[in-house]
Amino acid sequence: MNKKIIILSMCIAILIMTIGYSIFLSNIKINGTANITSTWNILFTKIEQISKTSGVVEKTPPKATGTLATFNIGVNYPGDKIVYEITVTNEGSLNAVINNISGTDTGNNAIYYKIEGINKGDKLGHGESKTFTVEIGYNSEVTKNPEILTSELTIDITYVQDLGQEIIVEPTIITNKYGLVSNGLMSYYDVKNGGSNSDTWKDLGVLGIDGKVDGATLGDNYYSFDRSNDCILLDKMNYPNITLEIATSINNITPSIEHIFIGNFQVGGYGILIGNNKIEFALYNSEKKGYDYFYYNSDALLNTMYTISTSYNESNVILCVNGTCQTYEATGNLGYPSGNTVMAIGCNPEGNKKIAGYFNGNIYSARIYNRALTKEEILVNQAKDIEEFSIN
Repeated sequence: MNKKIIILSMCIAILIMTIGYSIFLSNIKINGTANITSTWNILFTKIEQISKTSGVVEKTPPKATGTLATFNIGVNYPGDKIVYEITVTNEGSLNAVINNISGTDTGNNAIYYKIEGINKGDKLGHGESKTFTVEIGYNSEVTKNPEILTSELTIDITYVQDLGQEIIVEPTIITNKYGLVSNGLMSYYDVKNGGSNSDTWKDLGVLGIDGKVDGATLGDNYYSFDRSNDCILLDKMNYPNITLEIATSINNITPSIEHIFIGNFQVGGYGILIGNNKIEFALYNSEKKGYDYFYYNSDALLNTMYTISTSYNESNVILCVNGTCQTYEATGNLGYPSGNTVMAIGCNPEGNKKIAGYFNGNIYSARIYNRALTKEEILVNQAKDIEEFSIN
C-alpha cells in the first residue's frame, strides 16, 4: 500500500441559544428601574490530548477559545487514532441543558469519529463543568488510499436555559456528506450518487470495492434484476458484528424460492432476503449448524418501495422496514461462509460466482457496516432513504 498522510482539519463549534427576557416597568407615583443581573455564559475552557498512536501528528496545538474548540492532525497508517478530552463550563448564573447535538463529517469514510460523554438532554448547572471525548481514527479496514485526503468534522451543540422542561436524552450521531451514519460504513452503493455503469457499481464507502455487475441492468437510479441469473458481486465481508441496508422494490415473488437482496450465504454467513412472502434476516448459527431466521411481521408487497435495515451484535438482531423496527434475541455463534464466498447483491454466491437465490426487482442502494448500528442510527439512515426515494 502506498501510505500517504491524510490531513484532517476539524472544528467543534457550539451554538448557544440565548434566552430573551422582558422587563415591565410600572409608573404610578414611584419611578423604579429593575436590572437583570443573571448571566448566560457557556464556553469551552480546555482541550487536551489524552492518548494517541505513534503515527498521529498534531499539525497545530489544540485550542479552546470561547465557543470554539479546534484541532488539526495528520494520520499515517490504518489503525492510527487520537483522543481529545474537551471541557465545557457554565460560567453564567443560569442553569443550562443541551437541546440538540448534530454532527456532520464532510470528508471521507476512511476517517472515523467517536464522541462519548455528552448527549442531548445533559444538564449543566451554573458553575459546573463537564468533560467529553472525541476520538479520531484512520479505519483499520482501509487497504488503499482514499481519493479524498481531507476530512472535516463539525459538531454543533445547542444549550438552552434549563427550566425543567422534558428533553429526551439521545446519543450523538455523526453523519457524512450523504446524510448517513458515518462510523463503520465499509461499503456504500447508490446509483443516484454517481459512478455506476453497466459493468461496475461504484463503492462510495471505506473499502472502495466496486461491485461487479453480472447481468443486472442499469436504470435511471437503480439496477434491475430479472430473477433469471442477475447479480452484483462484491468482496469478502465477514464481520462479527454487521449492519446490512438496502433500498429496493419487488417485481415478483415465487413462494417456494428464497430471493436474496444482499448476502453471503454458503454454509455460513448472513443476509436479507424474501422467504415465504416475508422480508427476513438470516444468519448461520454454528452451534445449530443451520440458519436462524428473523421475520418482519408483514407480507412483502409487490411494486412497493422499501428501505430495509438489519443489524446483528452477537446477542440481538434489529430488523427495520420503512421506519418500523423489530428487535429479536440472537443465540449461538455466528458461522462465516465457506470457500472464500463474497458478499453479493441480488443473488446467492458461492466463492466469487453466482449460483441461486435470484431476485426480481430493482435495487437502488446498499450499505454494509462493520458494526451493529443502534435503532436510532438505523432510523437516521432510513429517514434519508425515505426522503430520497419518496417512500410512503
